[in-house]
Amino acid sequence: MAIRKPRSKARSAAKAKTKAKASSSDLAVPSNAAMERKLRAEQARWQAEEDLRTLRRAEEIRQQPQRLKQASRLADQEVRALQAIQRKVR
Repeated sequence: MAIRKPRSKARSAAKAKTKAKASSSDLAVPSNAAMERKLRAEQARWQAEEDLRTLRRAEEIRQQPQRLKQASRLADQEVRALQAIQRKVR
């Protein structure tokens, strides 16, 4: 039969603190999952705002024939440059 040592009051108090329920200040801190959901929602909102700005700019360019023509020429140049690279790689 094993003999147990008597527990000190300090050790008993420390154990009691760890078993105590969470205080109201502990509950105010959001969990990692909640913070991640909030971050994802903020990122989705930012992406939607950025997409809207892009669509507005695209519409502005479409309404200005000179800008659209310049953009089209530049796109053609880039396509030709990429095709030249592709021919060299093959």
